[in-house]
Amino acid sequence: MNDSSLEKDDDEDNAESGKDIHPLAKLSVVAVGTKIGATVILKMAKYPILLFGMGIVSGYYINKNRKEIIAAVEDVKQYTVSMGKKKDEN
Repeated sequence: MNDSSLEKDDDEDNAESGKDIHPLAKLSVVAVGTKIGATVILKMAKYPILLFGMGIVSGYYINKNRKEIIAAVEDVKQYTVSMGKKKDEN
């Protein structure tokens, strides 16, 4: 393999992992996901056992990925603070 193909593979890996995505784009995806999730939960309220199961699954996911979630929130927080500073300078 040559060096250019290795660089392409690295770029594809970064793009797939979401590290090249703008923080505000991540935030909009989260907002849309929250809206969809709320709609699903309202429809599933007819079946309490499914709602309970979803709670267990979401708790497991959050516990498993808590470090990544906290890091993403910190990134968005730092970005918004830097945008506020840029706005104050202008």
